[in-house]
Amino acid sequence: MDNKTRILFIPEAVTAAHVGRCLMLASFLDPRHYEIIFASSYSYQKLVEDKGFAQIKIVKIARSSRNLI
Repeated sequence: MDNKTRILFIPEAVTAAHVGRCLMLASFLDPRHYEIIFASSYSYQKLVEDKGFAQIKIVKIARSSRNLI
């Protein structure tokens, strides 16, 4: 049985800095003790994949209501 603590990062993908800061924090966590998961938009998928973290892809909400159809 795996007793790792799961940590979910959900960075707002407005700029790469939002994702980058979360990646930096995640990189300091010991993978023997923590399961790191990112939920982020497709915009920065490559950054997360390059670090080897699990990823759940989510869709960014449009700023304008006319784009919500």
